[in-house]
Amino acid sequence: MEKYLQLISLSDIAGIFLIFALFWLVKVLTKKENENIFKAIILLLFFLAIFLYLSQSDSNKFTISDLKNNFFPGKTIEIKYRIEQGVINRNEYIKYVFKKPYPILSVKMDKSGSYFNIVNPESVNKVLRFLDLPELKEGVSELSFVTGSVYDTSHYRWDKYSRGILILEKTLCRSGDSLTMDHCILGITIQQRY
Repeated sequence: MEKYLQLISLSDIAGIFLIFALFWLVKVLTKKENENIFKAIILLLFFLAIFLYLSQSDSNKFTISDLKNNFFPGKTIEIKYRIEQGVINRNEYIKYVFKKPYPILSVKMDKSGSYFNIVNPESVNKVLRFLDLPELKEGVSELSFVTGSVYDTSHYRWDKYSRGILILEKTLCRSGDSLTMDHCILGITIQQRY
C-alpha cells in the first residue's frame, strides 16, 4: 500500500476532485436544478484553484505518503551498514554499504519504460537522516539515462550535494517474507570535490 501512496501526488487528487465537481455541474445544468447551480460553480472553482496552485508550486511532488509521514511519523528505522573510506583519482570518498534488510528506495519508471527515476527523494532522505547527513532537495534520473551507458544502470548521481558528489547504488531486494521485489539502496558514496 505504501508503494502506491508514493505514486499519487496531491495535485493528482485535486485533479480527480475537479473532474467530479465538473461532472456534478454538468448534471445540475442538464437536470435544471437551479438551487444547486451556485454550489456546483463554487465547488468547481474551489477545486480548480487548488489544482492550479498545486500544479504550479513545488507541492506537486508532495505525495500522500509524505503527508501521512508528516502527520503520523512511523517508527524510527534501524539500518545496518559499514563505512569504507578511500581515494579515487585524487578525490577522497566515504561509502556507506548497507546490509540486509536494505533500505527501500522509492522509484518511478519513466515514460519510455526503460529507466527508473527518483522523483521524490524522501526515501533517500530517511536514510540520510539516519546517517546524520544533509538531505537532498530534488530527485534525479537514473545515471544510465544521462550518460547512455549500461554500466550506469541502477546508479543515481547528485552533483550539487552539499558535501560533494553523492552517488547512490540501487539493487532489487525481497521485502520481508513475501514474494514481492522492491528497489532498495545498496550503497551511498560521497566523493569530495576539489
